[in-house]
Amino acid sequence: MRDISKLSRLFSSRLMKNGKKSLSDKFVKQVLLELKLSKESPKEVLTLAVLNAGPLVCVKNVKSRGKTFQVPFPLTPKQQVSKGFDQILSNTSFNSGGIAAELLNASTNRGKSIKSRRLIHQTARNNRAFVGYRWF
Repeated sequence: MRDISKLSRLFSSRLMKNGKKSLSDKFVKQVLLELKLSKESPKEVLTLAVLNAGPLVCVKNVKSRGKTFQVPFPLTPKQQVSKGFDQILSNTSFNSGGIAAELLNASTNRGKSIKSRRLIHQTARNNRAFVGYRWF
């Protein structure tokens, strides 16, 4: 796995269960191979998919004056990548074909992960009146 990019290593770490890094590395290689067989550049597809699926804001519950408000918070680029992986992995079946298909869909702004990103942005847009509560 020496020639694989940093994003692929992060993806492998996200897939890892019970500390079995070698299994997740094999799985990521299999997913990248399936992307390559679909006549797409695996690294470009992975990069585009994570950037497209990652939301720019998140909504957190903030309690102020006895009430709870959903307040939109901006995400750092590192958090956006992390949330992008979460969106992709939570909306796929855990087989190499399912993840490869979702990565292809997310790279072209389609699929369940993009739909959930739009839902997060819509929730943040609806609650933008509470941005003033961000500092409590």
